[in-house]
Amino acid sequence: IENGNRDFIDAKINPGEMNIMLFTSGTTSKSKSVMLSHKNLCTNILDIGECFEVNETDTFLSFLPLHHTFECTVGFLYPISVGSTIVFSRGVRHIAAELKEFKITAMISVPALVEKMYDKIMKAIEEKGKMSFVKKGITLSNALLKVGIDVKKKFFKEIYQSLGGYLRIVVVGGAPFSVEKEKGFWDLGFNVLQGYGLTETSPVIAAELTKQKRIGSIGKKMPSVEVKIDNPDEKGVGELLAKGDSIMLGYYENEEANEEVFDKDGWFHTGDLARIDKDGYIFISGRKKFVIVLKNGKNVYPEEIEALIDRSDLIKESMVYGMPDDDDDVKIGVKVVYDKEYIKNKFGFDIKEVGIDSGYDTIDIKKYLHDNNIYGVIAYRRYAKAETTVRKNRFKYIKESDCYICPETGAILEYTGRIDRNGYKYYSSKENCDNCPQKKGCCNKKEYRTITRHICEELNEEMRERRLSDKGKELYKLRKEKVE
Repeated sequence: IENGNRDFIDAKINPGEMNIMLFTSGTTSKSKSVMLSHKNLCTNILDIGECFEVNETDTFLSFLPLHHTFECTVGFLYPISVGSTIVFSRGVRHIAAELKEFKITAMISVPALVEKMYDKIMKAIEEKGKMSFVKKGITLSNALLKVGIDVKKKFFKEIYQSLGGYLRIVVVGGAPFSVEKEKGFWDLGFNVLQGYGLTETSPVIAAELTKQKRIGSIGKKMPSVEVKIDNPDEKGVGELLAKGDSIMLGYYENEEANEEVFDKDGWFHTGDLARIDKDGYIFISGRKKFVIVLKNGKNVYPEEIEALIDRSDLIKESMVYGMPDDDDDVKIGVKVVYDKEYIKNKFGFDIKEVGIDSGYDTIDIKKYLHDNNIYGVIAYRRYAKAETTVRKNRFKYIKESDCYICPETGAILEYTGRIDRNGYKYYSSKENCDNCPQKKGCCNKKEYRTITRHICEELNEEMRERRLSDKGKELYKLRKEKVE
């Protein structure tokens, strides 16, 4: 160019011919070859430019494969078009360091990574005992935001610093994003936006904007794209159709597949079920091919139920499916994968111990607890005189060695760990001595309170008998003699 060579600048471009061929993932069907043109990609880039406020001062972090249209268009071609800097990550495990080292301001990601980042943030807050402060900060900052005052970056400065301190926009796409964690990021002041699209649409059809966002939606359609719902049901849910200059030319040498996705009016059938609210926000319900139809004609969307199940910290992932029933109907079934690491860290309980390998069926928790002399699962709070705040909840198992049994009420009383100046141990329980005929109140101390959670009523019946055992009465008698 410096020597006057204008071959690149003056190159003639046919915007309507195929310039790139990409293959679909083939996750749910046979992989197909997608033909995209110069016009397809450039139209989508111009649409993105109208929606996001990004310029030459921004630095993008790129870690997704460039042969995916999401990363190629949104994380590569678009930043180049506005003069932004792109940093190519060395790998997922280096992202935390790279956010700080390169002062990353924008990032394109899949939900799995962003959700994992959120979990780590929450875990760090809980370990530092700052959860109550953060919750109060969220409530106050949200109230101030309603009147136009944004103090989230000041309130949650430490959290911002943990992600580099410069990150101002994260675009998430490629899979469903947890509604709970999306809201969690927004409550902390992070600009996390969800987008939607397919390889066949170059790829973005719709996206959330900083000032146009509705939690749980994929935002509104791109400026050049038309969308509509095909054959909506009573809830407004039907297949999402799209039309516009960013829609592919077709599948390479596959007329049968082209006829399946394009109707006679040129609308592209995405295969996703969705609804559009009165303000134009689009909500995805799931894949059309995965919908479960019950005998009464009701449609069940597995992805919506899975999203609710996956909100539990105990569950890593789930799969909802339909099972044939004896009366020619369909029952809804679910398989779950437990988060073994979370369960072990939180409860001190190895899920493998109640697995098939140990001789216990995973549903036979009661037998496991009984055989291991565990009375129940408890959550306790300690109230110390010198402290003004309540410590965080802790969970553990109660074993017989940790408690004594009141023969009057049958209450299981846990040792609090506190010994008074006379050497007597303090025991406490929610099942206190209010109903004790002696009205001594020896089982409940104001400063140290225990909240007992028993597994189930059947187990409680077994425990009630064990509470009045000879050993329990003996323990109570020994303690009473010591006090006297």
